[in-house]
Amino acid sequence: MMVRLTLEGAGRGWPPGQVVRGEVLASDEKGSLLVVEGRPVTTNKPLEAGRTLAGRVEVGADGQAHLAMEAEEGATAAPEGGARAVLQHWGLPPTDENLALWRLLQRAGGRASPEALLALKELLARLGAGLDRASQQALNLLLARRLPEGAFPLLLQYVRGELTFARMWQDLPAAWQEALQQAWGEKPILERLVGLLQEAGADDLAAGQALADAWPANLALQEMLSQPPMGAAEGRLYFQWPVFWSGMDLPDTLEGEAFFEGGDGPGRGFSLRVQVTPPRLGRLEIGLHRLREALWIHFAAQQAEVIPALRTIFEPLEERLRALGWTSLRLTVGRLPGREFFLAPLEAAMDPAKEPPASPSRLDVRV
Repeated sequence: MMVRLTLEGAGRGWPPGQVVRGEVLASDEKGSLLVVEGRPVTTNKPLEAGRTLAGRVEVGADGQAHLAMEAEEGATAAPEGGARAVLQHWGLPPTDENLALWRLLQRAGGRASPEALLALKELLARLGAGLDRASQQALNLLLARRLPEGAFPLLLQYVRGELTFARMWQDLPAAWQEALQQAWGEKPILERLVGLLQEAGADDLAAGQALADAWPANLALQEMLSQPPMGAAEGRLYFQWPVFWSGMDLPDTLEGEAFFEGGDGPGRGFSLRVQVTPPRLGRLEIGLHRLREALWIHFAAQQAEVIPALRTIFEPLEERLRALGWTSLRLTVGRLPGREFFLAPLEAAMDPAKEPPASPSRLDVRV
């Protein structure tokens, strides 16, 4: 079934003809909240929560994005048999490599053609990249976000989990971990790290060198994935920061991405999506989406058992927001889409058997 959606808010960043995929996070009688290629957008059409959509971008003369989308049942790639037939039609052998490259083009929203596939093969050779899972995920980000080739090493570190704060800090001396955790709430944490490196002996310096190398890479990733607004064009901000939950020695990584409209009007729309992993609640995403004077906040939980606990904060949160002047509010909650990592494309739904059994009756988000 073909669905043509008009997107509200920060939906102007895709070029006409780009293939995109998304999932409906929440819906009510007023409309739906979607995440399309990692970007939260809203539409005034009620859609079934959890539905996966795919299609091509259409852009009107006023710059408004529309999506001509085919409703899917979770599939995000062309059928294998169809890919083989297309490759053979192009005169290319349906080898495992060519099929993998075809899938990469499909997932990244590129226009598939023999020339595009051969260009991707040449790109792999220049990067010295293979077709292992991590390399494919990094390439997908590179292509989908139209980043320069030089971004590939950072993206590969990111998808391998090497730039999370827990990974960067796990080999530090216990005294360093304690000092950095204290600095998190008292002074600039980077300043404290520099001080520790300057004061370190040989053994501690070797242990801290991995963090000294990885943290600049983390900051470079954040800068690379961010873009300031240019005139009427939208801006994008990607960020990470350590969060220390009560009773945890290593920091969690708060990861987020914001899209905001260009211009300088007071009613500029924005969409913000952040992810954290509190110990008792599992992975959570929180989205805040402003369209003119309306605010839509959506919570997504990895564990289905957490959803009732999240609903308990709706009433006090709404009271607080109304006291701050928000009059048009929508609060919703649902399951977290099946993504391997924050910037990953949508994957198949998570196996419930793999979920932790925790079922808190109240929220514990102490930091």
